[in-house]
Amino acid sequence: MNFMALPTSANGQASQSEASPANETPTQNGAMADASATSISATEAARRQMLELNVRQKDFYESRFDAQQVARVAPERAANAVTNGWSVLRAKLVDLRRATGVEDELYTLHQEWMSDIQDARVLDLGCFAGNHLSLWIAEHCADYTGIDLSEQATAILEAQLRERGLDHARLRTGFSR
Repeated sequence: MNFMALPTSANGQASQSEASPANETPTQNGAMADASATSISATEAARRQMLELNVRQKDFYESRFDAQQVARVAPERAANAVTNGWSVLRAKLVDLRRATGVEDELYTLHQEWMSDIQDARVLDLGCFAGNHLSLWIAEHCADYTGIDLSEQATAILEAQLRERGLDHARLRTGFSR
């Protein structure tokens, strides 16, 4: 199928009346419309599926946060057995990294790798409550935006950023529906 060049209007948009293929028949046009509708519905279905996943993730992180911060219960109780096992293992690995000095070395290497970020705009996806590196980045960049699903966790990071007077740092929580 050959397509004609699309004339554009003053604002650079293609003209709708001229945006159809050359030599198109009504049957082809109907088939194209059906394919387009299928694509839109598949896109909408994927969008809805992603939103459902985001809701479940948010609920999971908020329940872990509640277990850890509010109820003072071990965070392992807020999840299933596999997640509980991973949480225990991860906590032990973090403790080992701190005890051996590896944690500090990792932060130093990250800081060297990023080098001069004073003019950078940084987006920290999945920032949760932040960590030493999140705070270092926010302190040294021109513009910091942290995004996470957990409102409770980002409130902690927000307080740390405000305590340091980092007015160029912003946090966003949740997701758009």
